[in-house]
Amino acid sequence: MSAAASARDLPCAAPPGNDARDWPTAGGFFVPRPFVLDHDFPPLRAARHAAAALHAAFPEIVSVHVCGSVLEVGVTPADVDLAVVVADGAASLPPVAEVLATCDTGLEDRVKARAWDVLVERRGTIMHNPLRCMPLLFRSLRVAGPAPWRGTPKIAADAATAAKLFGPRKRELIGSLAALRDAKSERRPEMAAWLAKVQKRALRLGMLEALATVGAYSAVPARCAELLAMARPELAHLAIEVSEDLRCGYAEEATFGRLVALAHALLTPRSGEVRVS
Repeated sequence: MSAAASARDLPCAAPPGNDARDWPTAGGFFVPRPFVLDHDFPPLRAARHAAAALHAAFPEIVSVHVCGSVLEVGVTPADVDLAVVVADGAASLPPVAEVLATCDTGLEDRVKARAWDVLVERRGTIMHNPLRCMPLLFRSLRVAGPAPWRGTPKIAADAATAAKLFGPRKRELIGSLAALRDAKSERRPEMAAWLAKVQKRALRLGMLEALATVGAYSAVPARCAELLAMARPELAHLAIEVSEDLRCGYAEEATFGRLVALAHALLTPRSGEVRVS
């Protein structure tokens, strides 16, 4: 994508908070989004089936929720994200992978047929560390079990929350970049999947700049690129190119170069900037 094409794309982006991919807020705090979905959508049917199987296999499971790209309008899912909430008194976290290995995701691609991405956590731990589980708390659909809690924690859509999220996401990006370099140099078969994962992590780290400045938040990579472009216009072209690389599945040498350039720009503190890690 050329710089001119990137510039043309930017005015079309919805203002912060005016896009369906942005997390809704009320009074400056994040609030859950009610999803109105086609319940015959194959990945959702598959998620309900998998959730029922998990619930039947492990009585310590309180509820199962769908998160992520399956719920987003206009996004092609790469996998199906599940969050499994376990009772606080459970002796250990259940080995849900054993059950999910027998469940199809409903995604058409053969490689994605077993592409489950699962978070398993105790109910109390989630409520004591809500920042770690924001997609579950604010942007999920319950597909099995009763509601595990009443209401949601108060998390402000502001610079303080962005600062708290920045440290863990920075460390995550640095670690995954190193793993990607190893996979690339050794030409491992998982390299393409790692590339997509690191592209998402870079764009989501950059989106925190928008959360800090304009109070907008999204987990959809394409929207993260738009929000980052609004917050850091000097990175607009690069962010949009990385987003486009991810969408198209590009893996050429230039693709890696753009990703590393964006990650470096985001990980390098700007003059006078103070970040809380």
